[in-house]
Amino acid sequence: MSTNRILPPSAKITRAEYEAIPALSYSGMKELARSPAHYQSWLTDKKEETKALRIGKAVHCAFLQPDIWAKTYKAIPECDRRTKEGKEVHAAFMASLKPGDTALAFDEYELATEVAQAAERISDAKVVRTGAWVECPLVGADKRTPLKGIPDLIDAEGWIYDLKTTDDASERAALRTILSYGYHLQAAHYIRLAHQHRNDIRGFRLIMVEKDAPHEGAIYEIAGDLLELGVKETDRAYSLFDSCTASGDWPGYGPSVIRLDALPGAKPKSAGLSF
Repeated sequence: MSTNRILPPSAKITRAEYEAIPALSYSGMKELARSPAHYQSWLTDKKEETKALRIGKAVHCAFLQPDIWAKTYKAIPECDRRTKEGKEVHAAFMASLKPGDTALAFDEYELATEVAQAAERISDAKVVRTGAWVECPLVGADKRTPLKGIPDLIDAEGWIYDLKTTDDASERAALRTILSYGYHLQAAHYIRLAHQHRNDIRGFRLIMVEKDAPHEGAIYEIAGDLLELGVKETDRAYSLFDSCTASGDWPGYGPSVIRLDALPGAKPKSAGLSF
């Protein structure tokens, strides 16, 4: 199998251009699952960077793009900025930063490094990196629904990988986390989207790494009934997006009584998948 993959045209667009594309992403689907009104609010709300998001971005860069990580991420020296000496050390560091550099608190930099190294250890010999697509923007459509997404990595063998940090990467906790955060939707969405650019897509896998030492983790493939559930839920999201777009109406939860009768974690029987 050749490892020289031709990237799709969308791989050349900037992040700002990607964000401006009026298409449904996995992040958008999560908001749409709450209600169409939440989705519309999410589109226009200013995204504030939290500590968790900042560390997450750093971990992804360190693992997926180590060259960029080494060149652009800098650890702020540990110093007591209440003292004259500490203020001078901090000021000298800030003055040394170049355009494009990202400064992280020392503990954040250390944590990102350790988690990325753990992800590298966990994925060693499982991810074929030569010829892989790394954070490559993908744009496509499902019937009438415009789609977009940026998988963390699609390796040369056709496996889609996404890196997740978690509190507990054990098998039982992983299934609970996947259902809670909708990673099965992400799997179905990315597989469907990637199939429109490559005919060798084999499936979707999560590299899950614990945030606390010793940063253990595992690789979980979302397949079978779990993937089928993701397919059905993404189909519902696509249909809702289409109907709201056509009508121009993006409702909230609604005034009617909502009946709850399904048990948590209920999954459909296995069925053939088509993308």
